[in-house]
Amino acid sequence: MGLSHYLGGARAAARYVRKHGHPAKNNYGSSLFAVSAAEGLRWAAGTGAALAVFPRYHPRWAWWLTSVPVLREFLVSNLVLVLTP
Repeated sequence: MGLSHYLGGARAAARYVRKHGHPAKNNYGSSLFAVSAAEGLRWAAGTGAALAVFPRYHPRWAWWLTSVPVLREFLVSNLVLVLTP
């Protein structure tokens, strides 16, 4: 899939159905939502409970990408937010 998710959730859902013959269990707009890394970080900072933030699928040496605003939006595919309860 690569960066094809930037083309839109509806397009991704249609592609999934074409490829697999049935809808995905997670549907864009009902159980998956477009949230930027900046929005997620802003929300986590607002809770006051953020312990760590790191990219899910990158090695530890690449975690610095989360600290560069423009890079993290395009190069970090999943951002993990570790919060205290």
